[in-house]
Amino acid sequence: MSQPKIVAVVSTYRRHSELERLIKSLLDTSNLPVSYIVVNDDASDNEVAALVSSLPVKTRYISRPPHKCNSAASGWNRALEEAVRSFGKEATHYLLIDDDAVVETNTLAALYAAQVVTGAKSSFPAALNPAGEFYVTGQLIDPHWEDAQQRCKSREDLQREFSNNLPEAMMFQGLCHLMDQAVVLSGIRFDENFWLCGEDLDFSVFVAEKWRSVFVPTAYCWHLWGKPFSSAGSRNSSYLKRLSFIQNVTYMGYHRHYGKRLRGRYFDFLRGRGLWPTYRELFRDFGVNRHTIKDVCCVVYYAMVRREASNQQSARNLREYRRNYMATAPSSDC
Repeated sequence: MSQPKIVAVVSTYRRHSELERLIKSLLDTSNLPVSYIVVNDDASDNEVAALVSSLPVKTRYISRPPHKCNSAASGWNRALEEAVRSFGKEATHYLLIDDDAVVETNTLAALYAAQVVTGAKSSFPAALNPAGEFYVTGQLIDPHWEDAQQRCKSREDLQREFSNNLPEAMMFQGLCHLMDQAVVLSGIRFDENFWLCGEDLDFSVFVAEKWRSVFVPTAYCWHLWGKPFSSAGSRNSSYLKRLSFIQNVTYMGYHRHYGKRLRGRYFDFLRGRGLWPTYRELFRDFGVNRHTIKDVCCVVYYAMVRREASNQQSARNLREYRRNYMATAPSSDC
């Protein structure tokens, strides 16, 4: 296999320490390090700018001040455009990776090798949470592998279930996503109607529909959460993100062309599957009261009836209203 030139593409917001941890893991991947790094900073953070400028590889740093209309999707698109503009003639692969992720030593090599072996243009690792538990990684083409994935509780289980198989995938979370240059240079980008949460799922489906995408169970990526920059901001942010996730996934299930399959597998909230844990956690953390019930009903209505993802004006209005309310509300009242 020839040595690829990978550009890591990151969009960040007030996570200097997490970003530093991520970049260290990328540069410490001695068997397949990244060649370039592009960071979009939605907080215009001087520490992030200094970190990027100090790195021993070619980098690009772009920033924009925080604004209520900024979205995760637009941040990713800015970073991708800058990566193509700066390194498009040199990079062979693009790595989309969350700022609070950490890759293990062989992760990028395994993702790249899987593409060489299968001819796929896109590959994803197994994702672990801080407790070392596997996420449900995504929708696999063969239901057998989808069921097997959910049985796995340890790395040994994962290796035993999948052996040397590299199953094709329809959709994955966007924690760590390696793509051949052909994917990015085709012009495919994130849908900016998504404010936050779910935009990576939607993007990965479109990638998988045109190019083969494979799940690589021998590659691992950790999803780690740092300390919040403020307790009030963290509480507000968590609440609004969960509402956004409910709205976006409902919208995807009912108004995307792939929605019927999506809705009938993981996200069929009418059958109490998929979104039910999100409801349960939201009500557990913020209470079952008229405010939380009303907000869930609102975002489901926006998504199902009005056909709006979470960056439409109605959802922006709800976020602004709830942001002001939650900043002053006692914790018992959300």
